[in-house]
Amino acid sequence: MPLIYHHIDSRIQVAVWQTDEQERFFSDALKAADVPALIGRAVKHPEKRKQWLASRHLLEMLFPGAVQYYRGRKPYLLGGPFISLSHSENLVGVMLSRSPAGLDVQFPDEKLRRIAAKFTDTEEPERIGRGDEILSLTVVWAVKEAVFKTYGTLLPFRDIQISGFNAETGCCRAEVFREGRHHTHSITVTECAGAVVAFLTE
Repeated sequence: MPLIYHHIDSRIQVAVWQTDEQERFFSDALKAADVPALIGRAVKHPEKRKQWLASRHLLEMLFPGAVQYYRGRKPYLLGGPFISLSHSENLVGVMLSRSPAGLDVQFPDEKLRRIAAKFTDTEEPERIGRGDEILSLTVVWAVKEAVFKTYGTLLPFRDIQISGFNAETGCCRAEVFREGRHHTHSITVTECAGAVVAFLTE
């Protein structure tokens, strides 16, 4: 399970792994670490089950002794940092943060063109300026998904506006108007193993 991306600073840590091992490797590792995995083993789809187990294994590696709880379907650690989990195909990612965390890992997918009207307008992908429509839409989706995960639920993607994207630094801003308040977030965007990784830095 090679580490293909690792970002760490005084506030956050983000790690992305490529899951080359068989499912049993992760199941056995969680059992050895005494991490509850009953929910994960109950997932029927083999790929999603492996993603669930692998992401919890990665979490345990980054934060030994982690005990997982769920509030409103959003995972958090009792007495620990905020966390965000993400997976796409054979990649799993974990983010630990001192403030509410949001991470998304997303491979480019043709379906994003078909559903684009549900999460963006024609201008946002153009401002991303990646030169490839699907890649630009993937960046838009990943940024908005990362912001969405920070708030949990009930935040339409079209209510998240991306501005100030800098292709050289991989940084952008996201504007959110929620519950009568305006919020601005900074997001880092990078690419690894063909996927887009987006996470909140502020």
